[in-house]
Amino acid sequence: MHSTGANKSDRPAKRTLIIGWDAADWMILDPLFERGRMPRLRQLIANGTRADLGTLEPKLSPLLWTSIATGKTADKHGILNFVEPQPDGSGLRVSQSTTRKTKAIWNILSQAGCTTNVIGWYASHPAEPVRGHIISNLLQEGEPKNLDAAWPILPGVVHPEALAASIADSRQGARSFPREQLRKLLPKLDEIGKNDDHGATLQKLMAYAASIEAAAHVAMAAGEWDATMIFFDAIDTVGHHFMQFRPPRMAHVSDREVRLYGDVMDRVYEWHDEALGRLLDRAGPDTTVLLLSDHGFHSGANRPNLKGLPRSGAWNWNRVGTGPMVCSWHRDPVWCRVPCAVRARCSTSHPLRSPCSPFEASAAIKQLVALGYLAALPEDARSRIDLVSRESRFNLAVSLMSRNRYAEAAALFTALVSERPSDVRYGSCLVQCQTAQGAHADALITARDLLARDPSSREFRLMLAHALALTGDLASSLRESGILEKAAVGKPEFALGLAALAMVQGRYDAAAQHAGIAAANDPHNTAGHLALARAELARGRFEEAAGHALDALEIAQAMRSTPSVGAALA
Repeated sequence: MHSTGANKSDRPAKRTLIIGWDAADWMILDPLFERGRMPRLRQLIANGTRADLGTLEPKLSPLLWTSIATGKTADKHGILNFVEPQPDGSGLRVSQSTTRKTKAIWNILSQAGCTTNVIGWYASHPAEPVRGHIISNLLQEGEPKNLDAAWPILPGVVHPEALAASIADSRQGARSFPREQLRKLLPKLDEIGKNDDHGATLQKLMAYAASIEAAAHVAMAAGEWDATMIFFDAIDTVGHHFMQFRPPRMAHVSDREVRLYGDVMDRVYEWHDEALGRLLDRAGPDTTVLLLSDHGFHSGANRPNLKGLPRSGAWNWNRVGTGPMVCSWHRDPVWCRVPCAVRARCSTSHPLRSPCSPFEASAAIKQLVALGYLAALPEDARSRIDLVSRESRFNLAVSLMSRNRYAEAAALFTALVSERPSDVRYGSCLVQCQTAQGAHADALITARDLLARDPSSREFRLMLAHALALTGDLASSLRESGILEKAAVGKPEFALGLAALAMVQGRYDAAAQHAGIAAANDPHNTAGHLALARAELARGRFEEAAGHALDALEIAQAMRSTPSVGAALA
């Protein structure tokens, strides 16, 4: 039944189509646009606008996409990892909708009388009983090895259950993925050796993408709707396997691999453009469309060895602002500000206890490990739970640290260091929190301990040099920076850290030199330009400082650069 609780004539958007492309990046899209590719997205931008969407920390997809859906950061919405312990302590499961501590867009719109479809969103399983349809992110689980075997849909994947049979029939199995479609993504398919699993990997990942699109069409065709939200993860998941082969050639990649796989990522982007076109046609006119990405994916010469950064836009907002904005398109935005304690009593979410299948912690979790989202898990259940618990607390602490809640984050990092002193990430983040709070003596102790554990670490030596300078031992700090600068010759990736250290030491000429190297090495990154602005400002070169700060603004509309601009122009 179509919604009656909201008057369409009185709201900015008659219907809304929200599409998520995990890890989509202007650094790939813009060159494709310049070559006349991605026609449906180009048309969408031409008729609307494009923008940079500031990401959050940590850059983990379940956390980010839940922030987009709720308007809350991870410490408030409660999704802290790809997986979580089972409530009874028996093992792990993929992070669940029942763990979320606040309402999502679909809950709020449903309470407002709007009909909403949600397909494939992270942490959406089990599907919530909203007004509309939800197909959870476990849509593809349980595919049998035998093509002739039954493939039942998991309990809780589809709401309402009456749609489950149609959704099940619409799925595209990996083993039955049409070879001509695979060849379109991988033209050199017939040249791949029998022991090369790249074709099978691509086939599996794109079969899931095809299933998501098919499920979206089923849900959208099932009746009138006010909002539809569809999430595709293929750009990110395929990128983990194939981005390394994209030109320019990386040192560990052979010429043959570039020839075979070098254009797979561009073709995957084009598949998404074609899917976008089909979904736009399905949605029809008078539809407000919002296409989102949660973060970029390094694709150029500075890619990490896995065996991006967005450019300027017309305007800027943060991921946590997406949910309230969408709600305001459909009705009074006050619903987006209802306290969590009140929302918990509303009727469009699960009861606190929901049945969970043991299967949910098997194939799906293995896939996360294979993609590198999760570290290889220990064999015994208790060790697995302990590992996931630590990582979830670490993610929470990083989220708090990114929001300048250093005392709360430091308490978590301190506990983690006590539990696992060998995990240097915990100590490294603790140093950052201690420094931010002005606890420089504590930071010095922690930094010395870290360097003692790994004397070859440039990062830890850099932290030690910072702490020494901030505690007044400039001579020792300069000795450490001398070691660092010798080791960093020909390694521009260390230039930003050296620039920041030189600023703390009062060596502003050296800071400007290092910042210039960083900006030249990665010109699309605002950080190098901002470091240059700060160094030039300290040198009293105000026009140059303003120029570099404005360069940073032009690149990414980075709000954090505004203070540098103001100081330089004052």
